[in-house]
Amino acid sequence: MSELRKIDLSWNNFLGGIPSNMCNGLPNLQFLALQGNKLFGSIPAGWTQYKELKRIVLHDNLFTGHIPKSIGNLTMLRGLNAGSNNLEVENVSSSIGNLNALISLDLSRNHISNNIQTALGGLKNLQDLSLAHNNLQGNIPKSFGNTLSLVNLDLSGNNLSGEIPKSLESLTYLECINLSYNKLQGEIPSGGVFANLTAKSFIMNEALCGHPQLKVPRCEKGRRKCSWAKSLLIKRILPMVVSIILIVLGIILVRQR
Repeated sequence: MSELRKIDLSWNNFLGGIPSNMCNGLPNLQFLALQGNKLFGSIPAGWTQYKELKRIVLHDNLFTGHIPKSIGNLTMLRGLNAGSNNLEVENVSSSIGNLNALISLDLSRNHISNNIQTALGGLKNLQDLSLAHNNLQGNIPKSFGNTLSLVNLDLSGNNLSGEIPKSLESLTYLECINLSYNKLQGEIPSGGVFANLTAKSFIMNEALCGHPQLKVPRCEKGRRKCSWAKSLLIKRILPMVVSIILIVLGIILVRQR
C-alpha cells in the first residue's frame, strides 16, 4: 500500500511493542495515530525516515525510553503528541528545535527531567506547547519570547524556578499560560497576556509577587532596596570601618609604649 497516507489505530486495546517494520514501504505516509492503547517500548527511530509525516499522535500509551534524536529530520512535521506515557527523557531533545513547521507539541505527563532546552524558542510557527506534569527544573528560557506564533503555553506541575521571563509579554498571539505548581519567584509580568490572566495560572508558586488580584503578595520594592543597602553596609562598609578603628588603636598603643 505504497500510496497510503493515513494510519489511525487509536482507542483500541492493542497491547505490546510496535513492530520495527510497521511502516515499511509507506513513503507517502502523512498521519500516524496510535493513541489510547497499551503500547509499550521505545518510539521507533525508523519512523523518522518518512519525510512526508505531518502528524504523530501517541498519547495515552505506555511508551518508555527517549524521543529519537533523528526526529529533527521530519521537516514537514506539524504536530507531535506523546503525552501521558512513561517517557524517561533527561531533557527534551534539542533536535526538536529543527522542526520549523511544528505547530503543536505535547509531551505532558511523562518523566522528562533537567532543563527546558532553549532550542524550543526557535520554533517560530509553534502555537501550542505543553510540557506539564513532568520533572523539569531550572528557569523558563528567555528564548520563549521568540516563539512569535505561540497561543497556549502549559508548564504546570514541574519544579521550575527563577523568574518569569518578561520576554513573554511581547508575544502578541499568546492567550493562555499555566505556570501553576512550580517553584517560581519574583514579580509576575504585567504586560501583554499577563494583564488578562487570573490567579489560576500561578497558584502554588509561593515566592511570586505582583498584583493582589492574582492572589499573591505585592512586590515590596522599597523593602528590597532597603535590604540591599543593609547588606552592603554589613558586608563591605562595616568591616572597613572596624579595620580602620583597629589600625588607629594599634598606632596609639604603639606610640604610648
